[in-house]
Amino acid sequence: MVIFAKFWVLPLAVFALGMQGCATTTPSPVDPLAYQNRAKSNVNEGLAVTVAVPTVAEAQAIYGVELASKEIQAVWVKVKNDSADTYWFLTSGLDPEYFSPPEAAFAFHSASDETNRRLDKNFQKLQFKNPVQPGSVVSGFVLVNLDEGFKAIDIDLISRSSVKSCTFILEDPDFKGDLKLIDFDTL
Repeated sequence: MVIFAKFWVLPLAVFALGMQGCATTTPSPVDPLAYQNRAKSNVNEGLAVTVAVPTVAEAQAIYGVELASKEIQAVWVKVKNDSADTYWFLTSGLDPEYFSPPEAAFAFHSASDETNRRLDKNFQKLQFKNPVQPGSVVSGFVLVNLDEGFKAIDIDLISRSSVKSCTFILEDPDFKGDLKLIDFDTL
């Protein structure tokens, strides 16, 4: 009986370890609006500008595709216009090589026409839409080239009689650069 038990101990242990390696964990769901908690704002003569940059996971939850895999980054812009003028947001000031919604959606097209139409519609729906009329609030995304770690955001708004500009620098909380690995206090 002892010999019989010895033959089964090793295969049983290997099986148990193998099953442990196959165990899966369900990732915690991503709040697609969490980026708004990290937003930065600036008020300039009747215009309130708020910007935020979703993390890679947040952008994937919003767009349904991994934008970073194509070197694309979403920047959320919200403009509240309490002035008497109509303003236009110049997306080329944020990134001269920004991606239009159809261009960015096309990067994720597949063989399925239905999926492609859904992507095109979603990308267009999420885009910041000009103009910003007096007394209104407009928000949406601009798709720009990916910057890891920190994102410099230049917002330029023009009206027939005025130009307003503001600059933000936002940090990606998920970026794991070498700088974050160093404990400067104990160095």
